Amino acid sequence: MADKSLGALLSDLLQLLADLIDETDDAMDREKLLALQRRAAKPLQTLIDEIVKKRIEEYKAATASLTEANAALKAAKTDIDQVAVAITKAAKAISAVAKLAGTLA
Repeated sequence: MADKSLGALLSDLLQLLADLIDETDDAMDREKLLALQRRAAKPLQTLIDEIVKKRIEEYKAATASLTEANAALKAAKTDIDQVAVAITKAAKAISAVAKLAGTLA
């Protein structure tokens, strides 16, 4: 399987966040997930408008972090006890993407 691009991984993250928001009954967890979803959308414009060089370390860090976050979000869909872990990993991934976007601005 080929590695997914940053754009594809970010898209997966947003979709998995949306899915988990729909499936989460806990109001506090839902609010945290909604906040993460809003935060993840902010760096998109910069990433879309700029050319990302795949060799830069921030790109590699963001890609790795998104891969880990997406796996955690998928796990949380089958094990609700994993929601807190997924929230933490998604937050880390969003921070990595924001850092990457900051290097392009």
